[in-house]
Amino acid sequence: MEKKAVDRKKGNRWNGGLKVDGFGYVSIFSENHPFRRKDKYFLEHRLVMEKHLGRFLSPEEVVHHKGIKYPLDSKENKGDNRIDNLELLPNLAAHVLIHMPQSKSINTDKQRQCSKCKKVLKLNSKNFFKNSTKKLGFRYICKHCHLFLYDKPRVNT
Repeated sequence: MEKKAVDRKKGNRWNGGLKVDGFGYVSIFSENHPFRRKDKYFLEHRLVMEKHLGRFLSPEEVVHHKGIKYPLDSKENKGDNRIDNLELLPNLAAHVLIHMPQSKSINTDKQRQCSKCKKVLKLNSKNFFKNSTKKLGFRYICKHCHLFLYDKPRVNT
């Protein structure tokens, strides 16, 4: 017997072209969008903002959920894609400032905040251990915290 190609819209897992991920973000099936993912889905809040502005968003632009009806970091807020709950930000740095207002005083070109102790230190190799792979769950951690948390004591045998 030959297998017939299953139409995506008639497959047993088809749910009308909507997916909700584990963080609460809604994605919509969008076969022709230039910035769609490999699975041909695109984040609904970005589509809503694009339709509102009448243009495609650049990959650097970030759409922020303001948290008008639901708490800011709740799953319900991330699914609330009404235009009055969305705000367009120019880049990820502007988005970080909204979620971490204490970092407004940091000169991001010359200073970094330790991911563990939250101290703001001059960005250099004397103060920071840089984890470029993010395997430990952070980007910058001061040398003191790295020694305290991750270096195991060496025993001479």
